[in-house]
Amino acid sequence: MKFSNIYMKKILNAIIAIMVLLAPLSSFESSDNLNRSSTITFFGSQVDDDCDNETKDDDLPYFVNKVNGSDDNSGSANCPFASIAKAAEAMEDGDTVVISHGMYRESISIQNKNDLIFKAAENEKVVIDGSRDIEDDLSGEWSLFQDGIYQTNLSGDAWQLFVDFEEMVPARWPNANFSDGSVFDRSISWAEGSMDSDKYKDEDGNWVYPYDNGELIDITGLNESGFDPTGAIAILNVGSFRTWSRNITSFDSDNNSFSYDEVSSWKTKHHYYFLEGKLELIDSPGEWFFDNDNNTLYFMPPEGVDPSEENIRVKTQAYGFSSVDGDRITLENIDFFANTFRFENCENCTVSDSHLLYPSTSKRSLNIAGEDVDERWVTRFDKSSGCIVENSSFLYTDGTAIEFHGAALQSHNNTIRNSYFYHIDWSASDTPGLMVTIMENGKDANFSNNIIHLTGASATVSIGDAPTVMYNEIWNTGLLQSDGAVVQMMMAEQKDAYIAYNWIHDTKKYGIRMDGPAGGTNEGRNATVHHNVLWNVSAGLMVKGDYHNTHNNTVFGEDYDKNNIIVLYENGFGNENSITEFNAADRIAAHRTGSFEDYPVQGEYNASNNYNGYVDDNGSVESQLIDPQNYDFRPKNGSAIYNRSVGAYGPNDNWVAGTTWHFMGSELPFEGCMDEDAKNYEQKALFSDGSCEYYVEGCMDPDAKNYNSEAEVDDGSCEYYIEGCMDPDAKNYNSEAEVDDGSCEYYVEGCMDPDAKNYNSEAEVDDGSCEYYIEGCMDPDAKNYNSEAEVDDGSCEYYQLKVVWM
Repeated sequence: MKFSNIYMKKILNAIIAIMVLLAPLSSFESSDNLNRSSTITFFGSQVDDDCDNETKDDDLPYFVNKVNGSDDNSGSANCPFASIAKAAEAMEDGDTVVISHGMYRESISIQNKNDLIFKAAENEKVVIDGSRDIEDDLSGEWSLFQDGIYQTNLSGDAWQLFVDFEEMVPARWPNANFSDGSVFDRSISWAEGSMDSDKYKDEDGNWVYPYDNGELIDITGLNESGFDPTGAIAILNVGSFRTWSRNITSFDSDNNSFSYDEVSSWKTKHHYYFLEGKLELIDSPGEWFFDNDNNTLYFMPPEGVDPSEENIRVKTQAYGFSSVDGDRITLENIDFFANTFRFENCENCTVSDSHLLYPSTSKRSLNIAGEDVDERWVTRFDKSSGCIVENSSFLYTDGTAIEFHGAALQSHNNTIRNSYFYHIDWSASDTPGLMVTIMENGKDANFSNNIIHLTGASATVSIGDAPTVMYNEIWNTGLLQSDGAVVQMMMAEQKDAYIAYNWIHDTKKYGIRMDGPAGGTNEGRNATVHHNVLWNVSAGLMVKGDYHNTHNNTVFGEDYDKNNIIVLYENGFGNENSITEFNAADRIAAHRTGSFEDYPVQGEYNASNNYNGYVDDNGSVESQLIDPQNYDFRPKNGSAIYNRSVGAYGPNDNWVAGTTWHFMGSELPFEGCMDEDAKNYEQKALFSDGSCEYYVEGCMDPDAKNYNSEAEVDDGSCEYYIEGCMDPDAKNYNSEAEVDDGSCEYYVEGCMDPDAKNYNSEAEVDDGSCEYYIEGCMDPDAKNYNSEAEVDDGSCEYYQLKVVWM
């Protein structure tokens, strides 16, 4: 049997890890969604010239086109609205609105409306943007403040800052960054209190602690930093699996301690914190601070960078879409940047194929500490049932990814499926309940076929009573708090819980935990946990309570000094009626760390129906799997787990956990010129902003007769003057010449008669100048002597002497 789908899954996860490190995700795109292209013709691009008289057919959808529409139109396909909010106002029960490609900077609110559909036009990308440009939208003007820090006054509040649509870190101590992942590394980006190092037992064996709730003594170097934290906000992980933000009320530099308002559930171990909320904390490029008293924003850009030349935006709204008291509201293919959605008192509402980038963050940048958990600006459903979130992604939050509020009668049968969660909650403070990544307070929630990785909160999935958690892949969780589990169930939540077919790996948290009070009576009952694969986790399964059914699970890899499957029996109680069978793990016992021999599993447990490395010596579980590094968890033929038919996979199984769509890279919602022929073409742009500027083409040769001094690109059109001899008398006269190039050549004139005395052998034209020698008798004695003769022609005649004899 081929296992290529699992191999491909492993490869894709490797791609995810690499791409996530290289570039922040904006919105994750599935292979199904990549067709949402910007190179298409949008409806409404040819708007009706007579929209004043256009009406919309009641049976047809409303249409929105931000470029060519107008809110004065009827909302028809030919005469669309310009804003989604206008369509929402016009819609009545049962209506649909189709939205054209673009970034919509608006907030849509509906109330007491039912059966509405908001969807992007086919193959088009729609983003609701909760950010604004500092200069273009908020009239901000940057000026140098001091020490490389710039300032600008804004026209309103701002509580998140982006450069090129990527979040910058609020000024803090100790420093941390999003770009290098240090915000999730508590060992370097959080300071530490002295609780663990300074507490001791007195002579009576009682613990003595160095400070109390409301205080903290720093051992990291706060004094040495030279910073007075009074008035700052401390993010305090002083409750193990809980963290709070508090204003610092005083600072004692003598003992390096500060005071704050007390927190609930304060613990006497593992105290960590970091500071925000003061201008003096800006000391690293990329950090910023907002003074909400004066609406002044301070920002330290990289050295040498002028912020006025950068694309800098701030978050200005919490919600881009909200529905109150409406049922069966649907969002399809609507993406969100720097804001999110909220539903209140909704039955059967659906969000599908939506990608949310930076959907939510805390209010600490507005100088609000100790946020009310019921007023957090996060993705949430309040008192809503039968709702579905599917085929979507939630990326980069400070706080939970999504919350469902309401007791069992108010919030039930909600589903999250086939969705992607990444970089969730980098402070893990002031969140509800146990402080988790995915939260549901109600009942019968379903969380299936999802991927989650890189989270801060101690617990990852805690979704109320009788949860169903299936086919998920989850790893790298709980990085900023102590204790915790990936799938967390408190006592009342365990009844009828169904946890199956999950891959959970590479986390120092428990994999799946049926929880309860430490050492007390545990009333957790009747959870079913089967066919899960867990590796490199701090205990795969923690089974507290009784009457649980734990079967066909595989656990292997690094164990962090805990047993792989803990079917807890302590203080004479626990799991006497539970069923534990067909599991494969290196260590199965009724104790957190003790051996099976010392702590045998209670209830229905048959050694021959499990593979337990404590008592079986046929090698590690990992060594008996075909290729676990490439996600092939089937047993090797002839291995002990093969022969016993134990573990999560049989020889012919090939189920795969996680989403059914594949991560294809990140897209940040850049606007810009999208014409590749324009000189300001923006390769990253997803949306056209009408800014295209084109090169002036023409002849760029100054010697050409059509030379264009403004041309930026030579288009090959140069035409040159014809040069030549322009004298008609010249022997090389060119009648087409436009410029005389001095090349004229003339005929040599002269006497061409060889008999002439001025005969010119080089003459080409006889100019009538021939002069001939005068011929004649040149003998002076001759009677015909010619004194002018030059050539004697032999014509001399002489007198004859006649003798007369006398």
